[in-house]
Amino acid sequence: MDFYLFTYLLKNKKMADFQLKDKYNTSFFEEFTTHFQSIYPEFPKAKFFESLFDEEWEMRELKQRMRHITICLVVSQVNSVE
Repeated sequence: MDFYLFTYLLKNKKMADFQLKDKYNTSFFEEFTTHFQSIYPEFPKAKFFESLFDEEWEMRELKQRMRHITICLVVSQVNSVE
Protein backbone atom coordinates (compact mmCIF):
# COMPACT_ATOMS: atom_id res chain seq x y z
CA MET A 1 0.00 0.00 0.00
CA ASP A 2 1.21 3.46 -0.77
CA PHE A 3 2.58 5.24 2.32
CA TYR A 4 0.54 8.38 1.70
CA LEU A 5 -2.66 6.42 1.24
CA PHE A 6 -1.96 4.52 4.45
CA THR A 7 -1.33 7.78 6.34
CA TYR A 8 -4.49 9.35 4.94
CA LEU A 9 -6.61 6.35 5.89
CA LEU A 10 -5.09 6.23 9.33
CA LYS A 11 -5.75 9.93 9.96
CA ASN A 12 -9.32 9.63 8.74
CA LYS A 13 -9.95 6.44 10.71
CA LYS A 14 -11.09 4.64 7.61
CA MET A 15 -8.52 1.90 8.01
CA ALA A 16 -11.15 -0.44 9.40
CA ASP A 17 -13.04 -0.12 6.11
CA PHE A 18 -9.97 -1.11 4.12
CA GLN A 19 -8.99 -4.75 3.79
CA LEU A 20 -5.65 -5.66 2.30
CA LYS A 21 -7.25 -8.46 0.30
CA ASP A 22 -9.19 -5.81 -1.64
CA LYS A 23 -5.94 -4.45 -3.08
CA TYR A 24 -5.80 -7.56 -5.26
CA ASN A 25 -8.45 -6.57 -7.75
CA THR A 26 -8.82 -6.37 -11.53
CA SER A 27 -6.89 -3.10 -11.74
CA PHE A 28 -3.99 -4.52 -9.76
CA PHE A 29 -3.79 -7.60 -11.98
CA GLU A 30 -4.09 -5.57 -15.18
CA GLU A 31 -0.98 -3.68 -14.15
CA PHE A 32 0.73 -6.81 -12.83
CA THR A 33 0.19 -8.80 -16.03
CA THR A 34 1.28 -5.86 -18.19
CA HIS A 35 4.60 -5.73 -16.35
CA PHE A 36 4.86 -9.52 -16.37
CA GLN A 37 4.27 -9.65 -20.12
CA SER A 38 7.02 -7.11 -20.71
CA ILE A 39 9.42 -9.73 -19.30
CA TYR A 40 7.59 -12.82 -20.53
CA PRO A 41 5.56 -11.92 -23.65
CA GLU A 42 4.09 -15.44 -23.99
CA PHE A 43 2.34 -15.16 -20.62
CA PRO A 44 -1.28 -16.28 -21.17
CA LYS A 45 -3.04 -13.30 -19.59
CA ALA A 46 -6.56 -14.36 -20.60
CA LYS A 47 -6.15 -17.86 -19.12
CA PHE A 48 -4.69 -16.40 -15.96
CA PHE A 49 -7.62 -13.98 -15.52
CA GLU A 50 -10.13 -16.72 -16.26
CA SER A 51 -8.74 -19.02 -13.60
CA LEU A 52 -8.02 -16.25 -11.11
CA PHE A 53 -11.42 -14.56 -10.92
CA ASP A 54 -13.53 -17.64 -10.36
CA GLU A 55 -16.86 -17.83 -8.52
CA GLU A 56 -15.08 -18.09 -5.14
CA TRP A 57 -12.78 -15.05 -5.54
CA GLU A 58 -14.90 -12.61 -3.52
CA MET A 59 -15.28 -15.05 -0.61
CA ARG A 60 -11.54 -15.70 -0.21
CA GLU A 61 -9.60 -14.07 2.57
CA LEU A 62 -6.12 -12.63 2.03
CA LYS A 63 -4.09 -15.82 2.56
CA GLN A 64 -6.54 -17.81 0.48
CA ARG A 65 -6.23 -15.26 -2.32
CA MET A 66 -2.44 -15.35 -2.17
CA ARG A 67 -2.45 -19.13 -2.46
CA HIS A 68 -4.98 -19.02 -5.30
CA ILE A 69 -2.89 -16.42 -7.17
CA THR A 70 0.16 -18.67 -6.90
CA ILE A 71 -1.75 -21.69 -8.14
CA CYS A 72 -3.22 -19.73 -11.07
CA LEU A 73 0.23 -18.48 -12.10
CA VAL A 74 1.59 -22.03 -12.10
CA VAL A 75 -1.42 -23.55 -13.83
CA SER A 76 -1.47 -20.87 -16.55
CA GLN A 77 2.17 -21.69 -17.30
CA VAL A 78 1.70 -25.46 -17.33
CA ASN A 79 -1.31 -25.21 -19.61
CA SER A 80 0.46 -22.82 -22.00
CA VAL A 81 3.37 -25.29 -22.44
CA GLU A 82 1.11 -28.16 -23.48
